[in-house]
Amino acid sequence: MPHHVVLHYARGPGWVPDRPVFEQPLHRHLAYMRRLHQQGIVLAGGPYTDHSGGLVILQPMTLEDAEQMLRADPAIVDGTMTASANLWHTMFDDSFTSVRLAQR
Repeated sequence: MPHHVVLHYARGPGWVPDRPVFEQPLHRHLAYMRRLHQQGIVLAGGPYTDHSGGLVILQPMTLEDAEQMLRADPAIVDGTMTASANLWHTMFDDSFTSVRLAQR
């Protein structure tokens, strides 16, 4: 069974120094994430409070599918951010339990 995927975003070479995340050129990235959220692929996500990057939790899928999604992310393509994808065991969050049980 596929696991949830966590995407960890960090500042990339295209990050504008001395500007917080809300002043970065991330409009296309936000539109991409919003579309994936509307499709039910992105469960939750947002920036860290220290403006160093962000975290996104995806529906269960393969790591390869998640990495393909990252390669299509405008923030990755333009270098504003870098990201990594990790498989995640959801053990202590009831909001994800129903998703996991529905897939059995």
